[in-house]
Amino acid sequence: MGALIAVINKKDKDATETAVTMLKTLKRKNIETYGIASPKLVKIEKSAELLENQKLNSPVIIGHIFSKILDSDKPQPIELKNSTLIFEGRIYSDNPRFSDIEFAAEKMKQNTRKEVKVLIKNFDGNFAFVIAEPSTLIAGRDSLGVYPLYYGENAELAALASERKALWKIGIRETRSFPPGHIAFVTKHGFKFENVGRLDYPQRTILNMQKATEELQRLLLLSVKRRISGLKDVAVAFSGGLDSSLIAFLAKHFGVDVHLISVSLENQPEIEHIKKAAEALELPIQIHLFKKRNVKEILPTILWL
Repeated sequence: MGALIAVINKKDKDATETAVTMLKTLKRKNIETYGIASPKLVKIEKSAELLENQKLNSPVIIGHIFSKILDSDKPQPIELKNSTLIFEGRIYSDNPRFSDIEFAAEKMKQNTRKEVKVLIKNFDGNFAFVIAEPSTLIAGRDSLGVYPLYYGENAELAALASERKALWKIGIRETRSFPPGHIAFVTKHGFKFENVGRLDYPQRTILNMQKATEELQRLLLLSVKRRISGLKDVAVAFSGGLDSSLIAFLAKHFGVDVHLISVSLENQPEIEHIKKAAEALELPIQIHLFKKRNVKEILPTILWL
């Protein structure tokens, strides 16, 4: 897991320096590798500084910051047949045969432009991806829009990034959230979007209470099972309420080590309730308490911009 960027220089100049600048803006703790790629060439290094002297000689560049969470996670970008790919996020499957990036690459190997639509429309997951082709970027985002992705352009550049600040850094002041369930074809002429994974309301079905309860239970179990697949430990943002307690209980049911994390202001009545709920679940909890005056200082360090 990490962060992604992509950029096109509209004047057909090499965009390597711009891409590295964007990556450096997204620095964070526990980064293992930094990678950039043109449509034909991939470069991966241990630091962004080691990429600064690289010249990929392409107006189309994608970049990635890599932090391993699962053993199957791999540094990116990776090469496809006639392009390069970054896939950031997760695809949820009952029996995953590949890592997420390998799964996406396998799907896109034969017909990239067709298969990116299939990926968004048919697969359960939280993800965003960018593909570098000669003169074109292809980008997409999952149907729920869980994984963050932003885009924007100015007279010289068209770009995308996991965080807005990478776009601001290169002079793109007006940024927008990438629409969920869409793909975008990006050229030096700008962005062209296509809606391929719109969420439609299902046809209404009348169920009795027993059948509705059984179906809700099945869906909750399946959802949690898929999302903890491959993990040994999980953290649950814990309020002590029904939703977070249920998620924590189900995660524990599937055999992973569950760690509860709660954040509150000092001297709030819910703190004791949180402790009692954690005790009832027999799960360890970390409670972090703050003073009101601390909030203004802390927020800039944790907001994802």
